[in-house]
Amino acid sequence: MQAVRNRYTTNIKDTKDDNIIFIILSAGVGNRMRSYGPKCLFKTSEETILDKQISIIKSNFSQNEIILVVGFEANKVIKKISDDIRVVENQLYQTTNSSESLRLAINNSVSDKIFFIHGDLIFNKEIFDSLDFSRSFVLVDSKNQIEDNEVGITIVNNKATFFSYGLDTKWCQMAYIRGKEFSILKSLYNKPGKDKLYTFEMLNMIIEKKGSLIAVEPENMNIKEIDSFKDLP
Repeated sequence: MQAVRNRYTTNIKDTKDDNIIFIILSAGVGNRMRSYGPKCLFKTSEETILDKQISIIKSNFSQNEIILVVGFEANKVIKKISDDIRVVENQLYQTTNSSESLRLAINNSVSDKIFFIHGDLIFNKEIFDSLDFSRSFVLVDSKNQIEDNEVGITIVNNKATFFSYGLDTKWCQMAYIRGKEFSILKSLYNKPGKDKLYTFEMLNMIIEKKGSLIAVEPENMNIKEIDSFKDLP
């Protein structure tokens, strides 16, 4: 019997590139868990969420640089990471959103190829299997791994067309941006007023400017957003 493929799995190839910068956005407070410290330092099994993310990235992309954006209780986070992780601090984390953290990371990068990840995600190493890094893409979930209250996505011909709440297929809060889409993103930051926005709103603006974001759902992906302690494995 032929195996059933994920709805948004495409015929893609592995084209890893040492020039890709991985950006982990971990500046936010996480209001429901604020009194317990930075969410990225919560432990899942024997390691923190952040350690797990970094370990998986390094196991797949050993030569690529990782930039970590911190904000809430930044010193606690910095003390827990190795020297090979570059740290950027969003000092205005209380009054800005994830778009500003992404801008700071981009401004501290020399690459025009970025893969950004929100800092409260737990995922497996297979999530990076066979991705095509020759085009900009976003990772999506149609199997209810991401909670219903998170940002969703509409998809036409395997391309993202709109990000919003209340949609069935969810965005996995990861995106790879390069080429035309990276140029559009940089140009958007040239105008003020983006610091209060979320990253999904910046992705919508890229699409509005005729950028193309392929929607990909890795076949063996396991992913979970940690929103409260009940979400920890």
